[in-house]
Amino acid sequence: YGFCNHDGGSCSIGLLASGEIIYFISSNIIIYSRKLHQQRHYREHTNNVHCLAVHSDGILVASGQCASSSGQKNKAHVRVWRADTLHTLHVLGDTGVWSQSVDSLSFMPAHNILVAAGDCPDTMLTVWDTSSGAMQAHTTVSTKRLCDLQFNPWISESMVTCGTEHLVWWAVSKDTGEIQVASQPNYDIYLKGHVYTCLCHSQRGDVVTGDYNGNIYIWGKKGASILHIIKHGHQGPVTDLALLHNHLLSCGQDGAINCWNMGKTVDKESLLQLPRSEGGVRCLLLLSGVKGCVLVAGTSTNSLIHVTLNHNKSPLEDVALENVPITQGHTEDLRAIQAIPESFLRADVISASTDGLICKLDSTRREAVWKLWMKSYPFICLDTSPEGDQIFLGTQDGKLVILRVIKEDMTVVEIFNEKISNSAVRHVSLSPDGNLLGAAATNAVVYMYSCLRKNGADGTEIWTLAGKGKGKGEEEGLIQCNILPYKNGSSDIRSQHSGRTNDIDCIEWSTAGPEDVRLMTTSCWLRSSQIGPDQVTCMAVSPGKDLVAIATNDGQLRVGPGTPIKSHLNTCSLCFTTDGRSLLTVGGTDVCIMQWKII
Repeated sequence: YGFCNHDGGSCSIGLLASGEIIYFISSNIIIYSRKLHQQRHYREHTNNVHCLAVHSDGILVASGQCASSSGQKNKAHVRVWRADTLHTLHVLGDTGVWSQSVDSLSFMPAHNILVAAGDCPDTMLTVWDTSSGAMQAHTTVSTKRLCDLQFNPWISESMVTCGTEHLVWWAVSKDTGEIQVASQPNYDIYLKGHVYTCLCHSQRGDVVTGDYNGNIYIWGKKGASILHIIKHGHQGPVTDLALLHNHLLSCGQDGAINCWNMGKTVDKESLLQLPRSEGGVRCLLLLSGVKGCVLVAGTSTNSLIHVTLNHNKSPLEDVALENVPITQGHTEDLRAIQAIPESFLRADVISASTDGLICKLDSTRREAVWKLWMKSYPFICLDTSPEGDQIFLGTQDGKLVILRVIKEDMTVVEIFNEKISNSAVRHVSLSPDGNLLGAAATNAVVYMYSCLRKNGADGTEIWTLAGKGKGKGEEEGLIQCNILPYKNGSSDIRSQHSGRTNDIDCIEWSTAGPEDVRLMTTSCWLRSSQIGPDQVTCMAVSPGKDLVAIATNDGQLRVGPGTPIKSHLNTCSLCFTTDGRSLLTVGGTDVCIMQWKII
């Protein structure tokens, strides 16, 4: 689940000959079929993917990744592979051509030529023969930042690059790969753009560029002159452009998708404004279908949304976003994920991250169901009531937040919002009967809150502090905090203590003694003799208590006695679905949610 677009533009999403959409998140490349609602995955990258390009044959794919701090395999490089078989053909530049990352890629139409842009340490264009994997040419680009590069679909040996104070037309030989400057813009009486952020080509061969100030330029196919300027077409940077017949579609960080009529004059015809919860628009992709043309948009909240365009009027006139997005994600550190036992919303999984996004997913249909954005709330843990209508969240800055979702109209009521600690609230847990809430901070203090009265004057519960206690343990084991006693036939609260950091790794409710709670703990430290030399980052027990999933700091996921499999670069949390058929994992800074089928 999720989508990643670092800078906007065409290098983050593509369309295959099969009709599948291809995009990436973290080190994973997703190939998604809208018809079947199924994904395939290319998982050969060793670090975060930054860009991809699809050949004009719709099968050959190139994808570029950034470098990590260690290992030959983790150097910045480009992988060339087939989308039909997921077979890798070549690995380009893994000997150290790029020092940090590969940022842009483009195939020459109908030829085995690939151009890649990256830092070396200056920005450099490299030309590769994808049939042999050999570099044919390279040249340095005089810009602080290269934002986009594209070959002209109708003039195969012509390529354009744009960036900070940079816009250049290039001639690339299809036989030798030789690259040289063909033309540079003539601004005449017009003001020169400072940062060109994106570009596309019209069927006439003209080039359309967007800049950081919201302006859109239309250039003649040889780049000699400006044919037209749309001043301040967006409030802020233009992030991507797309041509549909005689219409130009543009998007920006202002969350708007504009439609312009490309006639003798360029006039604005229609507009689609995204909800604030989706943020800005990062990229656009046009799909042809039986029911008409579909526009897919990648957002700054790392979601992919789509809309069926109007084929009788202006493409964006009288249209609305589809209710269910293609995928829904997070943008910042993602550590909180939890199963919902009996959700009223057909959502059995909930996640939250430091970007303030709270998302609900349906793991059976594998689709997003609901989203709430609370800006400036860095959530790192959560729990819910069995039906998911109450959400309990802890933040990095020590706040405890309790929300209620009203079932009838899906509005959200804030029941409780207080700073309870100067340390981060790392764990929250609701008691089985729903009357007590435990919250553990990183200073090893457990806070207990009780629900004193339900259905109060405002129709919500009232939560008050009932007690707190500081956990102290000898080494690695279970301790019971000296908090308000709670033994009215339900449960006590116990915390799992880490002797290494004097921190609390989890809190559990149980009527059993400490020796039984040890077996029930679902997120704890294990000694190396129990699992090997790698450190366990998180673990979960299946609902049937017959399967344990363990993630270690080497990026491996172990489920039961099976062979370890590659997961996130660093798995931060995981949970089984309530039916035990799937396992969901989150990877912290990679902002990715993975769903694994238990077989």
